[in-house]
Amino acid sequence: NDAGNEKSGEDGSSPTKRRKRGPPTGIPFATMAQRIAAKWKTLDDDAKSSFVSKAAVDRGRYEREMVVWKSSDDFRKYEEERKRNAKNRATKSTKLKAGGPSSALGGGIAGIDKLMPVPLPESLPQAKLTSPAGMV
Repeated sequence: NDAGNEKSGEDGSSPTKRRKRGPPTGIPFATMAQRIAAKWKTLDDDAKSSFVSKAAVDRGRYEREMVVWKSSDDFRKYEEERKRNAKNRATKSTKLKAGGPSSALGGGIAGIDKLMPVPLPESLPQAKLTSPAGMV
């Protein structure tokens, strides 16, 4: 794929727009995962053995590829960028804590009157909090 949201046609002639993903269909992912887990638990060891051996082979492939990836220049660039982003996030977080959004209100919700175009009346009706039936 040369462009972010375009790909070549089947014959390679002209790029076509990728289809947007529609609304999800079928069952939710969590439900599907629960069903798969339940089926896995019911399998006997003989039925599981082929999956376990395939997973072991794939794990070995993954570990070999990670050794190659971690020794590449691309990985070093990735790590530098990740560390730079983490440092920037930490700096932003510190700034928010020190003088964050609440300082724009004069120190929290108590300063909201500074943002209100009209002064608040002295007595506002108090909201009555109730709990759902049966809750204490």
